[in-house]
Amino acid sequence: LIIVYLLFTFAETVILRLVFAFVIGGAAGNLYDRFFRGYVVDFIDWHVAEHYHWPTFNIADAAIVVSIGLLAIETLFLQNKTSEEKK
Repeated sequence: LIIVYLLFTFAETVILRLVFAFVIGGAAGNLYDRFFRGYVVDFIDWHVAEHYHWPTFNIADAAIVVSIGLLAIETLFLQNKTSEEKK
């Protein structure tokens, strides 16, 4: 709880708050499965066309991947705009 408070306190933008929330939520979901089941349940299984099988994943994994994408967008495109607005 203290870590969550510190992360949200230092996150200056809404996107960074979402990143922290998705990473913490995804990690908590995977840790819950690992602790109580002994393994992580991956249940989303996609086949693209007939020749490609996408790796199986779960919602916690997707949340972590989405957060990395949001962090990349924030870092590459939006961080310069917010620093220019502060000047």
